[in-house]
This record gives sequence, C-alpha cells and structure tokens, in this order.
Amino acid sequence: MDNFFAFIFQSVPEAFIKLFFAICLLKPTLLPANWRGLVIYSISTSIISYIFRYFNLQMELWIVVLFFLSIIITRFSFPISWYLSLLLNTVSYIVQLIGEFIILYFANSIFNLSLIQVQQTLTYRIGLPYLYLIPLILLALYFKKCHFHIKEKWVNHKYKWGLPLISLQLVLGLMIHALYFIPNDSYYTFFIRFPILTISMVLVSIMFFIYVNHIQQKEIHDHITYAEKPLIDELEKMIVQWRSYRHDFHNHIEVLYVLLEEEKYAEAKQYMTNLHKKVIESQNLFPFKQPAVQALLKAKMVQAEEKGIQLAVKNEEMLIFPQMKSYDIVLILGNIIDNAIDVLHDSNQQLKQIEIGYKKVLNICLLEITNNGPQIPSDMREKIFTKGISTKSEGKHQGMGLPTVKEIVESYNGEITVNSDEGTTSFRVALFIES
Repeated sequence: MDNFFAFIFQSVPEAFIKLFFAICLLKPTLLPANWRGLVIYSISTSIISYIFRYFNLQMELWIVVLFFLSIIITRFSFPISWYLSLLLNTVSYIVQLIGEFIILYFANSIFNLSLIQVQQTLTYRIGLPYLYLIPLILLALYFKKCHFHIKEKWVNHKYKWGLPLISLQLVLGLMIHALYFIPNDSYYTFFIRFPILTISMVLVSIMFFIYVNHIQQKEIHDHITYAEKPLIDELEKMIVQWRSYRHDFHNHIEVLYVLLEEEKYAEAKQYMTNLHKKVIESQNLFPFKQPAVQALLKAKMVQAEEKGIQLAVKNEEMLIFPQMKSYDIVLILGNIIDNAIDVLHDSNQQLKQIEIGYKKVLNICLLEITNNGPQIPSDMREKIFTKGISTKSEGKHQGMGLPTVKEIVESYNGEITVNSDEGTTSFRVALFIES
C-alpha cells in the first residue's frame, strides 16, 4: 500500500513535472497538443522505476538504464527527434538530481536523515520531493506564460552534442556526492563505486575534448576550403584565358608563316608591326609589376569585351597593395570586377563601363572600382558584405564574393566601402601602409 501511495503521489507527479519543465525550457511548442504524451511518459517511467526498485538494482545501474529507457519512451510519445529526446531527458534528470541532492543535504544537515531513512519513511518519501517540485512547476509555468525558452535554432548549433556530455559529467558528479548519504556501505562505496564513477568522469572529459577538437578541425578545414574556392575559380578563369591567348598566338604564327613562305615580306613586316603595337598597348594598359595582377586584368578585359563592356585602368603606382599577398589581390580584384561585369551584363543601358583606379595618398593605398550600372538600394549596401546576401539575379552564384573580399581586406586592417548613386557604383578599398 505504501508503494501504491508513493507511486500515485510522488513518482508520477515527479516524472510529469520534471519533463514539463524541460519542455517549457527547450520546446514549448510541444504543448498543449501533446499532454497525452506527457502522461504516458510519466506513468511508463514510474512503472519502470518501481520494477527496478522491486529487483533492488544498484543506484548507478538504476539511473543509467532508466535514463536510456526514458529517452526511448519520450521519442515515441512526442513527434520529436532522438537528439531532442536526449536533450529533454538530460535537462529533466539534471533538475531532478539537483533538487533531490539539495533536499537530502538539508535533511541530513538539519534533521540528520540519511537516504535510506527517507526512502523507508512514506511521509518523507512523498513529502520531501515537493519542496523542489512545487517551485519547479511554478518556474515552468512562468516560462510558458512569458514565452521564455532557449532558442530552438540552438539545437542545430555546431556544439550541440557537447551539452549532453557536459550534462553527463554533472550527473556523474551528483551521483558521487549522493554516495555520502548512503550509510554502512563503506567498502563497496570507496573501493567500487567511487573508482567507477571517477573513471567514468575522466572518460567523459576525454570524449568531450576529442569532440571539441574534431569540431575545431572541421571548422579550420571549412574555412580553408571557403578561402581557397574563390582563388581556384579565378585561376581556372585565367587558365582558360591563357589558352585563348595561346590559340591566338598560334594563329598569328600561322599568318606570318604563310606570308613569309609566299615571300610577302612587306605584308609580313606590317602584320608584325601591328601585332607588336597591340602588345605594347596591352602592356601599357596594365603597368603593374605583379604578374598575377597583370594576368587577371588582361583576362577580365577580354571577358568584359565579350559582353560589350569597356574596362579601363587608371593607376599612379607600379605596385598595387605592396604588403598584400598576390593571391589576395587577385581575389579582391576578381570578385569586385566579376560583380560589376554581371551587373552591367544584366542591365539594358547602351554604354557599359568599368573603371579601376589605384593611387597612394601619404601612407594610404586606395583602390577604387567603379561601374555605371544600376544603383544599389541603400538598405542593401551594408548587407551585400554578409554571406548569402546578393544583388545578383536568380541562378547566379549568390552572396559569396563580397564577404570574402571584406574578410581579406579586414585581415590586413583595411576597410572596404561602397557608394552607389544613380548611374555610378563605386567600391573603395583603403589600406594603410607602414613607412
């Protein structure tokens, strides 16, 4: 009869309230549509708990097995994922362990009651848990009323599996503390329970650090991949362009060979003079000393010409951003020029122009890339440097280039700004150079 009263008035309400609190904290949208699942969970876990009590299982085995069975019951009682089921039960069991630990501590300190005495006395067994269950349900109702809960998007956070490991560490610690309230069990406690729980805590700590290290290594790999992809794209474009140059060079050689074979020396000389003049003009267009920059600008000029866009360079220096690595310069120029080409190509205006200006003012290097395309709306000018935000039309690669440019510029303690008016959009990169 005592067990029946304890089941009705202590075990079922305790299971109900602790999971109710976890749901209000983590997933309040489960209620009120799933009250039935909450009742099923409370009755099922309470019955299992009494089965374990009947077979007199050890405390550690009792807690571990009941915890995993509770996860399974929760998963099939509610329309949730396995991870959320794990999270809900972790929170509910931590709350229960903390509450019971506090109650046992005060019961032992004030009334000199041990855990065995509390379990064997029906009044203590039913009444003491309400000292923490009543505040707990009031707090849960407050969370539910005020819509206070942990953001659901946190569940998808990159470190989401770290919380269960930390929680498990806390549970193990509370179990070790609970051993102080179990009398007349010194040999078993100090030579079996303490070592097992301590080793378990060490293993969980190792698992946690391995997990965090794995996440960090994955982040580093993703960052490297993200940084390299634009550079690889630019190099591929340049390789395609150089293949075109090689094809053109082969054609020029063929023409000269035929003219010389037919002894048309005057025509061959004129053809060579015109070709040489064109090469000199091309070199004068891009007088920068960095080969990678020259190659990129030549490739972009050809791309622009193919789409009916004029690309011009006005510079006052022989080196563009001398303290910056060449592949970073290529990424900055390539992404901004590509954006300008895409915008102008999609526009309906007759005259399409891109102008690249570079100069040095005192110790500040200024790169300005201007196009005469449509105006960027004022609310988009800051957002375009955010990943996933783009002004390009549907179907194009969206929102990756300018955030990359911003990251590179800021890594050199520089600044990138955009000004856009009707008919003129200008991206300016400013970089301070130490004397």
